[in-house]
Amino acid sequence: EALQQSGSPIPTTLHPSVLSLKDLPSWWNGRGPLLFLHQSERQASKDLSFYAHDVDPTAPVGLLIGPEGGFSQRECDLLEEAGFLPILLKTNILRSETAAIYALSSLQELIHQ
Repeated sequence: EALQQSGSPIPTTLHPSVLSLKDLPSWWNGRGPLLFLHQSERQASKDLSFYAHDVDPTAPVGLLIGPEGGFSQRECDLLEEAGFLPILLKTNILRSETAAIYALSSLQELIHQ
């Protein structure tokens, strides 16, 4: 019913178990870009609009939202080493559930401009 109400041609799927950060890249298997939101100043960080211009609107995007309090420096390093692209939300410090809605809405708007 939710798929019908949203009008999305792509069904949402949930993985049946929780994956560790180190297992995410191999599980994702290069299906599309992998982005992670964080609040720390990282050298490679860009804002969401920087990456959105290069995203194929028909390809999947992996978007990782951290826990309350954010990712640790070690986790950020691990994610970058695994190919995730860091997204800095600048002054927007959001709760995890709000960050997910914000990020998905922003990405969808930027991709379809």
